[in-house]
Amino acid sequence: MNPIIAANWKMNMNINEGLSLVNNILDSSPSKKSQVIFFPPFITLNAISDRLKNTRYEVGVQNIHHEQSGAFTGEISAQMIKSLDVQYAIIGHSERRQFFHETDYQINKKIHNALSANLFPILCIGETLEERESGETSKVLKKQLSSALKDVDSDVKGLIVAYEPVWAIGTGITANSNQVNEAHGFINETTSQLLENPVPILYGGSANADNAAELFQIKNVDGFLIGGASLKSESFCQIIKNIT
Repeated sequence: MNPIIAANWKMNMNINEGLSLVNNILDSSPSKKSQVIFFPPFITLNAISDRLKNTRYEVGVQNIHHEQSGAFTGEISAQMIKSLDVQYAIIGHSERRQFFHETDYQINKKIHNALSANLFPILCIGETLEERESGETSKVLKKQLSSALKDVDSDVKGLIVAYEPVWAIGTGITANSNQVNEAHGFINETTSQLLENPVPILYGGSANADNAAELFQIKNVDGFLIGGASLKSESFCQIIKNIT
């Protein structure tokens, strides 16, 4: 399996900035062995999607609403997104859970809506520092996985899971090798019980050019969900080069 590198720009980059970043990455052409997916803000999606047509790079959306349509001002559905040339949707990111109070029920509905619109979900799961220190990491991860995948066909294809320890996101703190190994091993074991097909597992806790190579050597780490380090072509390309 080729490494998967997902670039989550979050609430950064206007259209010109996003196109400039993508053009720099295309010019650098860091590796043909990696599956690279860009997740720009909604306003930039169409321009980035058009720019990446007929390239090996793919595009995803950072969020979708849990309903297919309705009176939800400011929201966008999976069905609307699919009218663009978009293949993926990030679902359940810790920032959505924390700041927008997304529930397990909503995340499960988002998974179903993404799949019905032929979008591949990247399901984000992870524990807080308090939960880890209380020894509840496995319990939290199992609950998040079971809830998100409730009533999802066991033979589903294209699903990706991203493990993002909440205490390591945007803090510069990275989980150590043992912590990543244990979490990814548990996620692999749990998804194997719930689903028939293998599920790639990305690490999403402050991965950067300095630690990516070491982290990628850990069993069941199939790539990365990159935040801040994806906003500069030099650091993003160096991550890709370091693991391929």
